[in-house]
Amino acid sequence: MIKHYELAIIGAGPIGLIAAKIASDQNYQTLIIESRPHVGGQVTELYPKKEVEDLIGLPVILGEQYIELLMNDLTFNDHLELALNTEVTNLESNDTGVVIKTSNGDYTADNVIVATGLGVYKPRPLGVENEDKYQEILYALKDYDFLANKKVLVMGGGDSAIDWAKMVFYVSDDVSLIHRRKEFRGDLSTIENVKTIKIFTPYIPLQILTTAGHLSGLRVENVETKEQLDLPADYILVNYGNIPRGDTFGLEKHRLGIKVDENFLAAPHIYVAGDVASYEGKKKRIIPGMEELDSIFASLKKN
Repeated sequence: MIKHYELAIIGAGPIGLIAAKIASDQNYQTLIIESRPHVGGQVTELYPKKEVEDLIGLPVILGEQYIELLMNDLTFNDHLELALNTEVTNLESNDTGVVIKTSNGDYTADNVIVATGLGVYKPRPLGVENEDKYQEILYALKDYDFLANKKVLVMGGGDSAIDWAKMVFYVSDDVSLIHRRKEFRGDLSTIENVKTIKIFTPYIPLQILTTAGHLSGLRVENVETKEQLDLPADYILVNYGNIPRGDTFGLEKHRLGIKVDENFLAAPHIYVAGDVASYEGKKKRIIPGMEELDSIFASLKKN
């Protein structure tokens, strides 16, 4: 027999867990479905030691601490269930609700909130020959202590790359941030008072440098002047973003997410919130995702 819920939440990252808390407070019988073996989504996978700063009413805390805080607010029981290692393959909406097809069988729900963030993804590579042969080239960071007193190159121009440079600075005084454009997408003021972080713009990676078969640095080239520099490194941290697999569960795709209307609906009874929700002017941060949830739960009350 297919089990039915008043609300199903797909994704157990920050937005999914926040949605679960709201649903619990409003007494919805709820199922959270997560494809990974753990909660936390992108925060747990990529940035557990990254500081989360844009949370109203909370001090600056690490990503893993934020996920722990969200989980502490939830009580799992017959009214709030969590299904890990369960991949959603398709969503079929009808006049009365949604059929949820998963790797572990089907469920039905009156309404669904898709909060999968980037979903299943792989990191964008550095783009140089043989980069996959060196363990010192990293695309995710769960700890910084092993970088103590090491020469570290951080590649990227977004907020996450800047945050990485800031966090590595706490354990090493030899940190360089390298970006292919003159202007950063992220907020460079995050490290404006950290004088020891060296910034190289606009440079692109050309070649991995080795000594006795081990990574020893990176050759970069100025995209305007064609000047080349050999930068010594013990580790290279690549933060060029991620390439999502693009699962939309049969819903209309828009850019790298799911297209929604002004009510964050992608189809009848299927709402979308967080990074996966795509519309003009979208900002991929936690606070806008929480605002989307407020609107969605207001709509659920009306219905």
